[in-house]
Order: sequence, then structure tokens, then C-alpha cells
Amino acid sequence: MSSIVLALPFALLALVGYLSYTDRQKDIKNLATQLRSEITDRIEDNVKFYLETPHKVNQANANAIESDLFDLEDFQDMESFFSKQLQNSKEINNTYVGNVKGDMFGAEWQQREKNNLRLIINESTAEKFNSTISRRVLEDYDPRRRPWYQLAQNKGEPTWSDVYTDFSSGKTVVTAAYPVYDKSGKLVAVLGSDFLACEVNEFLRRLKNDKLEIGGLFITDRSGKPLAKSTGNQCAQTEPNQLLKSEDDFIRGTVKYLEKKFGNLSKIDQSNPLEFELNGDRQFIQVTPLTDDYGLDWLIVVVIPENTVIEQINANTRTSIWLYSTALGMATAVVILSFHWTRLRAENAHLQHLAQLKDEFLAAASRFVPRDFLDFLGKSIIDVELGDQVRKEMTIMFSDIRSFTTMSEKMSPQENFNFINDYLGKVSPAIRNQGGIIDKYIGDAIMALFPQQSAEAALQAAIEMQREVSIYNEHRLKNGYQPIAIGVGLHTGILRLGTIGEPERMETTVISDAVNLASRLEGLTKLYGAGILISGETLFKLPPSKYSYRWLGQVKVKGRDESVSVFEVYDAEPATIVELKNKTKTAFETSLLLYSQKNFAQANQIFQEILQINPQDRAAKMYVERCEYYQEHEVPEEWSRMEDFNLVKQ
Repeated sequence: MSSIVLALPFALLALVGYLSYTDRQKDIKNLATQLRSEITDRIEDNVKFYLETPHKVNQANANAIESDLFDLEDFQDMESFFSKQLQNSKEINNTYVGNVKGDMFGAEWQQREKNNLRLIINESTAEKFNSTISRRVLEDYDPRRRPWYQLAQNKGEPTWSDVYTDFSSGKTVVTAAYPVYDKSGKLVAVLGSDFLACEVNEFLRRLKNDKLEIGGLFITDRSGKPLAKSTGNQCAQTEPNQLLKSEDDFIRGTVKYLEKKFGNLSKIDQSNPLEFELNGDRQFIQVTPLTDDYGLDWLIVVVIPENTVIEQINANTRTSIWLYSTALGMATAVVILSFHWTRLRAENAHLQHLAQLKDEFLAAASRFVPRDFLDFLGKSIIDVELGDQVRKEMTIMFSDIRSFTTMSEKMSPQENFNFINDYLGKVSPAIRNQGGIIDKYIGDAIMALFPQQSAEAALQAAIEMQREVSIYNEHRLKNGYQPIAIGVGLHTGILRLGTIGEPERMETTVISDAVNLASRLEGLTKLYGAGILISGETLFKLPPSKYSYRWLGQVKVKGRDESVSVFEVYDAEPATIVELKNKTKTAFETSLLLYSQKNFAQANQIFQEILQINPQDRAAKMYVERCEYYQEHEVPEEWSRMEDFNLVKQ
């Protein structure tokens, strides 16, 4: 028996060697396919992140125009608005508007790393600005003759321009264009925001250095114009505008092969893993269409030489040989240990018991540390280490029971815990139902994160929570308890999720200014008498016209220098309140515009008329008080068309 056991490992080694030899080509193809898919997915995710921003900025600017937040004739207002938009959206190079009169105005980065902006204007608008303002005047520039303007005008909807070389900077650019119409359906302007192809170059270079010693990664439009590549400097515009003339052998050879195989690049309609020879060496390529809802139609191309794949397989083979040698030693040890088989079985049973205990521990731990949170870090609760962190865009929710401290003082400690757990048991499922992660409970308050379809999922959860509270209040009233009210604040932004503490005591947390802003919005629900408040960043990610909302103004909150647009979503209110707020929405937002222009008397009059229609409108009542306060007192010097609750006595 022992001799058979000793011989078995040698036989297995021989079999493994034979299979390794015969399956080598199969291994090469499998690894190449895996590597191509992984690289393509990472490029697609990164590029789509950059491409979303220009259209979001255009949507925000269009909303501002349609909501009369600024007039296309008021260039001073536009100067402030466009500059703030650019500071909040550093993924784009510039944002601008061209109107039907031929005026062009916008803002662009002059030195992004130093946060320096300048205006971009054409000659027809130059005289309307102070010459001391940093600006770039475009000579003989009529936006109505530019392709981006004409394309949006002809299509009548948001769209992408073709890839082109910007005449003033010489950089490869594609423009997100957005037509704006008045209430009669007449075109009044076209908005534009530029995406610089070279923004992706550095990412492609890093990705190539991480994954490939040689080879190439590039993005092209269907005509063969280069947008971004892992070699050279596309921003400097040193490369020709056709990939067939590229100095890079991998790029030039790959494009020749693709055009020969498909006829031209426009005929590639699905992701294709392919092979071809270049300079006598086999190349693995994957070409994948990159499209979006605005007419984008590009190609992602990944080129991997066979030698790169073989080197990885050789590395794996060296590892395998070491493992096989280790296995041989272990197999020899098995012969010795075979005499202790009974003891091993007992130990195995013990290990199974430990595994069961581990599973039970992980299940219990997930009740205290969100498993989804750890999934973002790519760790289990056993493996997570201090300082692990990841960056991701999410929507943050803060909710709180109003006047809970007053209620709590009237209850015993046990009644407090019973009430809080009863309440949290009602509203928490609404968060999980929408894919939210409850980061922490802070007494009666909840902080939650929404990573998937984040803005709408978070808003749906907030509406569902408010409706659950309405049902809960019916139960409380029947049993002689006081009804409760909650406020919910939502903001969308970039977060850092990770672990903090020290080796003996750590916890997961979220670090971001976005978290502070969501908390401040929840706090403002008490002031405005609103159930749900969201930021402009969250609103712009929602489907248009799907929810009932109104603008409550520009607010400067504690702990934040920049102002934030605050919107109330009132879909969860009773039907009569929704109807009244919809009826007075236009008048309310008009009054806010007058208020921001320091026309307090006229604004006060309209807010008073709104209160006659809807006496329960707490926000209108608050603005009446603000108008009367500013009419009686001098407006603070720091007041700049926004409500600063740090300056005004509440």
C-alpha cells in the first residue's frame, strides 16, 4: 500500500507535465482572452465616467435657463454661474453657450492645477465685460456657424459632435451639445461642454504599464481619427489625425488589419476578439464599440502580443513547478501520516467545526459591519486592514426624527430603545429594497449609501420611508401616541470609503465633504418644513419630469464655502399638498429670483400670495420672514444672492 502511495505523486507529475505541454496553446488563448476583456472593461468604465460629465453640466445649465435662474442677456449672472459650474466639474475643459443672435459666452480652465479660470467670449460680447477680467476673445467667431451648434439645432436633442481639432488650442476635442428652447418651442441657444480626448491618455498609459510590457491601447472614432492612446501625447497634437499614419507600429498595423478584415471601421458592430500577425509575431486584439444615449460611436482597441501572454504563462509555470515539488514532499509525508489516519479524521472533523464557527461568525459580524461595504474594499471582515480605502461616486442619505430629544425626555430608557428599534424596523427595509447600504445608526438618525443607480434609488427610498412613517403614525394615533415626522437629505458626490482607528479597534467609515453636505441638507428640512431635500448634483442625475420638486434657493451651509442649490421633492406629501405646491411652483421660483436680486418688497408680496393659496407652505412663510428681516435691517456685506444661515439670525 505504501509503495503505491509513493508512486502515485510521480505518476501525477508526469501526467501534469504532458497536459501542460499539449494544452499550452489553449492556455495562451484563454489568458489572452481574459486579459483583453479585463483591460477593455476598465477602459470602458473609465471613459464613460469622463463622458457623463459634459452632458450633466449641459443639463444643469439648461435647467438654470429654463427655470429663469439667469437671463441669456445678463452676462454678469452668466459669468458667475458658468464659473461655478466649471469649478464643480473639473473633468471638462470648458462650458459655454451660443445664442441665436450669434453671441458666445463661457468659461474655461486656464491653469486647472492652480484653479485658474478665464472667460471665453466672442467679439460681439467682449464690450459687455470689464477688460480687467481674465478672458480669451475669439475673433471672427459666430457659434451659429460651428458644427456643434448646427448639429444640436438640426437634431433637436442633446448630442455629441464629431471628433475635431480645436482651432484655438490645437487639441483633439469632442463637444457635448444641448439645444435650449423657450416655452413656445423656439430655439434660443445651444449649450456646449468640451471633452478633451487627452484626459484619458494618462489612464491608458498607466493601464498599459500595469498590464503590458509591449502592445498598445487606443480609442478611435469610426473614421480612424485617434482620440486617446497609451503612447505619445495626444494633447500636444504631434500625431497625424489618422491612425493609418501613426508612428506607432502596433496602432498602424492593427488599423490596417481591421480595415482589411471588415472593409472599414464603421462595420464593426460588436466586441470581437481577434488574432493577426505583425512583424512575424502573433497579436491578440479586442475591438469593442463604445456607445451611449447621445450618439457616441467609438471603438476601444486592445493589442496584446503573444510574447506578453507567454511570459505570464511561464511565470505561472514556474509557480506550478514549485507547487508540484511541494506537493511531492507533501505526498511523501502522507505515507508517514497514513499510520495516523484515525487521528487525522478526528482533526478533520474539528476543522469542519471551526469552518462552521467561522461562517457563523461572519454571518453575525455582517449585522454590525455592512457586508456590501467590505465588498467595495474587496476584503472579508477577517482580511480587512487599517487604512484600506476606495473612491466611488454615490448618493448619501441622512434621515432624522424631528424633535426626538423632546420626545425622548418623556420616555424611560427602555421605552426609548423600544421606540427607536420599532421605528428603525419600519424604515430600514425601504433603504435595502432600493440597494442602499445602512452605514450607521446614530440614535434615531440613519446614514445610508446608494452605490447602484444611486440618485433615483436613494430618492425612491426616501419617498418610501416617508410613506412608511405615515402608515406608522396611523398606528401610533390609534394607540394614543404622538405622531412623528422625519426629514431626509440627499446629496450625490465622490466618497472615500475605508477603515479608520488603530490595530486593536477599527471601524468602517466614509470621508467626504459630500457626507457633510447631505447631513446639512437633512438639518435644513426643519427650517423649510420639508420632508425631503436634495442637492442640485442629485437632481441632475434624476430622470427629467418624473418627480414633483421645486427649487428652494441657493444656500451656504455650515462647513462649506461654496453654495449649494437646494430642491424640495414632495411626492410623498398628501395629494392635496402636492397639488398646491405644483400650482404655486412657478410663482415660488419667480419670487426666489426676485429675492436673490434683493427685490425684497416684490418677492414678499408674491410669497404672501402663495401663503393665501397654501397656508401650510413653511418655506414660503420662512422667506416672508427673511424678506421682512432684510427690509428692516441692512443686508450683510457677505450676502451674495444666496441664503447664508451662518449670517442671518434664525
